[in-house]
Amino acid sequence: MRRFLLQTGGLKSPPRCRPLRHLTAEEREEISRGIAAGLSGRAIARGLGRPASTVSREIVRNSGREAYRAGTDDAAAE
Repeated sequence: MRRFLLQTGGLKSPPRCRPLRHLTAEEREEISRGIAAGLSGRAIARGLGRPASTVSREIVRNSGREAYRAGTDDAAAE
């Protein structure tokens, strides 16, 4: 079996898809825009229809309000 896998290049893994509970790239962009507009975390969360704790954790996890960047943070989450 090992020889067969080596000759054929191995097994292909299924395409990855994020669970619905994870933030999407679009939601991260909205968080970034909300921070730039000076909105509170609760206001951003309300606009996204997400719990305020989710938005707060996302901001803290990714360097805080001053350094939050949607593109790099979404790539890190991937």
